[in-house]
Amino acid sequence: MAQCPPNIGFEDGTFTGWDCYAGTIDKNGVVSVNYSGPVSGRHTMLQSTYPQTKDPYGHFPVNCPNGSKYSIQLGNNQTGAQAERVSYTFTIPIGQDNYSIIYNYAVVFENPSHAAYQQPRFTSKVYDVSAGAYITCGAFDFVASAGLPGFIKSGNGTDVYYKDWSPITVKLLGYGGKTIRLEFTTNDCTVGGHFGYAYIDVNENCTSPVSGNVFCGTPGSITLTAPFGFNEYHWFNADFSQELGTENTLKLSPAPAPGTVYALEIVPYPGLGCLDTIYTTIKALPNPFDFNVASNIHSCLNV
Repeated sequence: MAQCPPNIGFEDGTFTGWDCYAGTIDKNGVVSVNYSGPVSGRHTMLQSTYPQTKDPYGHFPVNCPNGSKYSIQLGNNQTGAQAERVSYTFTIPIGQDNYSIIYNYAVVFENPSHAAYQQPRFTSKVYDVSAGAYITCGAFDFVASAGLPGFIKSGNGTDVYYKDWSPITVKLLGYGGKTIRLEFTTNDCTVGGHFGYAYIDVNENCTSPVSGNVFCGTPGSITLTAPFGFNEYHWFNADFSQELGTENTLKLSPAPAPGTVYALEIVPYPGLGCLDTIYTTIKALPNPFDFNVASNIHSCLNV
């Protein structure tokens, strides 16, 4: 299993490893940002809480439902033609040619009646530093609009639209040894009177983010769980001769033998990420140890 780069999912509770930028968007729609380090109110670390903190416009949790301890908010609900960016640069280990990253995002926009280039925006890009070119897989550009697929109008505020947490898979097949950069950018409208911001998190498992594949003892069944929020799920046996399920969970009863391999094809929503196939192997932990405590315990008084 390939290890993700350190703190790519913000699990240190800091921006260690990430570069933070702040700046503005001009009247022509050109974003200009400079390295700034984390700026209070513009690059915000969010620790998961119980009960969960909700976004004031979408009423969805501000922390990603992938089970992580931390997510971030990029931008805010203030105006002023502000723009923010975070990026993470890393090198994929040599030999790791079947490498995938899943990141998660949620977006909140005001929707003024401006031209498209003037609107609040959230942009995601994946840059191949080694080749000096952007990668299309995992890249998208959301511009505030009443007709954006998956966006819902908020009951709070005037013409505010939001999109709840959604995942994106970035398939980096054949990129072993290459340097990659993730980039996320938010901006207000160019006129300066309307806001846009986003929430971001990255899954800290870069090969097979399927859980439930490890068991101990002799369970009667196990349940494999895939990342949430994709359009379609197709579970197969190792040679793809049999489709086993089409939900994000797959119950296997009786529990399969250790070493059994399953394949999962995850299909994103149109225009949001790339078709990917991930694999998981069933593993058994060693038998639990026996912890025995003596029935009688003696002690001496220290005088």
